[in-house]
Amino acid sequence: MLFYLSCLVLAAVLAHLSLSLFYRAKQSRHAHARLIAEGRLLEQQVDTLIRESAIREHQLNAWSGWRKFRVIDIVQENDTVKSFYLQAHDGKSLPRFLPGQHLTFRLKIPGQTKPVIRCYSLSDDANQTDHFRISVRRQPAPVGREDVPDGLSSCYLHDEIMVNDVLDVKAPSGKFYLDTGARGPIALVAGGIGLTPLLSMLNTLFSQHSNRPIFLFYAVRDVNDLIMASHLSALENEMSGLHIHYYFAELDDDLISSSKHQGFVSVQGMFDLMSDAVQPLEVDFYVCGPPPMMEAIVGGLEEKQVDSQNIHFESFGPASVGKHKKPVDDQKDGDSYSVKFHIADKTLEWNSSCGSLLETAEEAGIAMESGCRSGNCGACLTAVLSGDIEYLEEPGIEIEVGSCLPCISIPKKNVILNA
Repeated sequence: MLFYLSCLVLAAVLAHLSLSLFYRAKQSRHAHARLIAEGRLLEQQVDTLIRESAIREHQLNAWSGWRKFRVIDIVQENDTVKSFYLQAHDGKSLPRFLPGQHLTFRLKIPGQTKPVIRCYSLSDDANQTDHFRISVRRQPAPVGREDVPDGLSSCYLHDEIMVNDVLDVKAPSGKFYLDTGARGPIALVAGGIGLTPLLSMLNTLFSQHSNRPIFLFYAVRDVNDLIMASHLSALENEMSGLHIHYYFAELDDDLISSSKHQGFVSVQGMFDLMSDAVQPLEVDFYVCGPPPMMEAIVGGLEEKQVDSQNIHFESFGPASVGKHKKPVDDQKDGDSYSVKFHIADKTLEWNSSCGSLLETAEEAGIAMESGCRSGNCGACLTAVLSGDIEYLEEPGIEIEVGSCLPCISIPKKNVILNA
């Protein structure tokens, strides 16, 4: 009887211990899951703080108007591309910028009646503060088009600008930039000289010791068009998460790389190459290149149902207006509005065939300041005295209330511009 009671007591104790351990294990699992959730929330909060801090620091340290910069070095990257290293003429340190942004230049070119405004992407690490670097391709006239001149600003920089020359520069700007606070995989898609802002992103990620999965898809005509190929190779060796794929219209066996392809970059091809390492639909895409490439890549990503928030793009080069523009709304096809240019004292009728407000003005012989013609430099900034406008594409800079960029805007109603 005593043995039986002892067994019952032991069984009861074991049952109590088992039940206690079960509840403790359950609580532990819940606690572990809670810790994981809290950790992820903390990561997101840290990422947001990093992102907001970078943007805030950029805004606080940027200068207003034009600032003098001295050319301290010029490097010939290949037959058609030069890098220009710039230092503030006043000797003061420079603000950090957001990797992918550009500088706006006011070039006083001999023979031109007014300064020429152009934007060039920053091509180096955003974390260094002793100099800026831009890399510029000399833009020749199209083959067989004797009626079209060589690129005005790029030829001036290549042919006339020397070390110690001084240039007028606006602070870094632009809404095409890398989200340095994110941690997910990224794909950088470059066409020709469109590599330059993406190179800034790569160099910045390297300086931050990033371990994010990074894919660079870099398309050029042939091996001679490559920019900083040895530097890219060194980055790939140093960064475990970086995978570079080269695309050549004319393939050259001299390039030592296991990841070279003939033909053009395609969205399906990128998905196939990334799918073993990441989920392509979770990738952030940063795309920069000539308009035909932009249309193909951005359109292809949209067809693949990539979230629009994961597609970041910028057409490259002066007067590059193929930035995936939205068409004029169908309801505007038959609409017309009165557009008055106050200073010129001219009133015109606008309809959808007139194009942008800048094009409308130029067609009527009304002189307006302009530069990039793609909403990035701000040279055409004009006050709207009455009425309202809408943009054909998102401006690359912040626009003060009551003003517009005529190069990428059209009227929503009758409008009066201070031009």
